[in-house]
Amino acid sequence: MSRGYFDFVSQHQAYKELEKTWHVELATTTFFWFDLIVTPPAGVDYQKIASDYLKALQEEVETTTDKRFVYFLASRTRVRFSTARQPHYSIFKSKLFVYVEIGRERSQRRLKIAIPRGTAPRVPPWTSDDGRFLLFQSGKNSKPEGISIHDFLMANGFDLGIDTEIQYVGSTDDPAARPLKRKHRGYGDVAYSVPSDNNDLFVFYNLFKVISISTAKNSPIRFVVGNSIIDEVKKREEGMIIEHRLVHYFGVKAQELDKKREYTKLKNGLTGLWKKCKISKINFTIEVDQKVDFFRFFSRNVTASDQHSFSCSVENGEVVIGEPIDVASFFKD
Repeated sequence: MSRGYFDFVSQHQAYKELEKTWHVELATTTFFWFDLIVTPPAGVDYQKIASDYLKALQEEVETTTDKRFVYFLASRTRVRFSTARQPHYSIFKSKLFVYVEIGRERSQRRLKIAIPRGTAPRVPPWTSDDGRFLLFQSGKNSKPEGISIHDFLMANGFDLGIDTEIQYVGSTDDPAARPLKRKHRGYGDVAYSVPSDNNDLFVFYNLFKVISISTAKNSPIRFVVGNSIIDEVKKREEGMIIEHRLVHYFGVKAQELDKKREYTKLKNGLTGLWKKCKISKINFTIEVDQKVDFFRFFSRNVTASDQHSFSCSVENGEVVIGEPIDVASFFKD
């Protein structure tokens, strides 16, 4: 179903006259590790791999909901496979032990993976010289294959207690180029301010679902409809509205210079939503089903959490970040 397929709803008088709340949920997120983009292993063009994936994703999105991507530049404490202590199997080969080093102090953790009996390769995996990859060889003459440290942690659901710090929030219609190709002030500012000897830098590409909910309990008609379906607020404006609210919520240092301008955009955007669409408040929920620390976001202003829920509105001429709204309450008699 393409964007605006039911655009007649937004023009219907019964819908236009009702006061509404936007409920914004994180629908999907995809992240890439900049270290593999900037310094890929020999013979592998990770930037092209990531760009091709994002181009395919963008084409898929454009044929359906056609949303703008909202991205986070984020940092996490540096993690590498230990090169001093190589992986090994237990004596009965039912478990694989892998060692990782965390931070500039290189504090060591042992990770355990269950291996079904009789399936362990004769040769255990080993780590690359730089500690970024775990290498496997299926046969004596086969070429080794590798998995990066962060893909390994994600694939096996390891939670090291390392939260992800949001360093910059932006939006784009061309995710294959911005900020992946790094021709971007935000990337430069973040890369300069985040020490590489203690941190890894990532970009998270996010797509948000925006639902318009009528809030008048005394009305015989209730609406719960996706903005992309009725296209009441156009794609670019929708994406910019989400971006400006998240910039304000996370309050990151890299965007401090633009704080006044971003605040003005935020207030004007919220005011415009009310004047044009009678949307009085925006309710946010940022949460990923997979509960691992990669998606436990925080910033200098916001405590780390698996779920960030809050509301945003203009009250007495000022932007207010408030408690989340219980959306279900709109439908209780």
